[in-house]
Amino acid sequence: MPELSWGFVEELLGGGAVIYVIQKRDVILLDPLDDHYMESLQSSALDASFFHSSSWARVLSKAYGFDPVYMGRLDGEGLSGLFAVMDVRSAITGKRGVGLPFSDECPLLCTDRSLGIALLGEMISLGKKLGWRYLEWRGGEGYHSSAFPSMVYASHTIDLTLGERGLLKSFRDSTRRNIKKAQKEGIEVQVGRELESLLTFYRLQCLTRKRHGLPPQPWSFFEAFWEEVLEPEKGFLVVGTQGGKPVASAVFVICGKKAHYKYGASSDEALSTRANNLVMWEGIKECVKRGCTELSLGRTEFSNRGLLQFKRGWGGKESSIPYFRYDLKRDEFLASKAMERNPLNRIFSRLPVSLLKVTGAFLYRHMA
Repeated sequence: MPELSWGFVEELLGGGAVIYVIQKRDVILLDPLDDHYMESLQSSALDASFFHSSSWARVLSKAYGFDPVYMGRLDGEGLSGLFAVMDVRSAITGKRGVGLPFSDECPLLCTDRSLGIALLGEMISLGKKLGWRYLEWRGGEGYHSSAFPSMVYASHTIDLTLGERGLLKSFRDSTRRNIKKAQKEGIEVQVGRELESLLTFYRLQCLTRKRHGLPPQPWSFFEAFWEEVLEPEKGFLVVGTQGGKPVASAVFVICGKKAHYKYGASSDEALSTRANNLVMWEGIKECVKRGCTELSLGRTEFSNRGLLQFKRGWGGKESSIPYFRYDLKRDEFLASKAMERNPLNRIFSRLPVSLLKVTGAFLYRHMA
């Protein structure tokens, strides 16, 4: 596997005379955009997810211009350690290392704790040379004697080896009732990966984000997502319609035997028909058909009771995802304030979708 060129590091450093030398000779810089990267990751014993994949790295690089700074240790043909981080540079929010932006969970992976400590130390050292304000990674361990999470989210993982019949039995009674209600309401569901289906999802996503008082992700992001994930059959969409009109949709991604529910969107009509439940159920069944053994429902804020109840209804195992943020100037871990509704949410919810799209296209590059 080729290493990232030192020219790349010098370019990130501003073309100066400082040359970064890795202290541990068995730790190397990796290029996740190189085809050999996934071969080494797949042949490793690491518990990697979609967010560690080349596909996701390409989406983030294409859509937002982030530069990958991935470190790892290569043993034979496979990796025994991986720390996936993106170099994020913004005139508004500053320079920082994020592992990884817009990812629910992307922990530092290693086969032994000592390697995890070494990888973290090397990334901190490089981050200081790159001028990062902080280094953030999502999930897993802190790999530092004074580590504590800045935020903690809920995670739900469904055991797909139960099969369709076993899964139905594991659902809450209310979830099963909502699935039947959607069917009685005439909700029809289709599974696909076509660009037109993604456009349908995007229209619903814009409505959903407006309802939540947030701008939608730019279409350029979803275009890159289609090129790198959906078109190569590394994920799929589920679209629910009523009377031919799209009312709910969901996006799922797959890496090996692991599936991940990435996005969900709906119109106001979907809430009363429970179309979201039927869309989710069809997505779960599709994951089973594709040979997946587990499905992650992504992260959820513990304060978001509605979404938390929805995800708990699918019978998955609930656990926690700690996020770690290390201040590189003060050499200490940071705690984040509890997330509260921003006054901007009320303003965004009143803006027309067209203006929200423009706002999202500008903001997301800086929000990583």
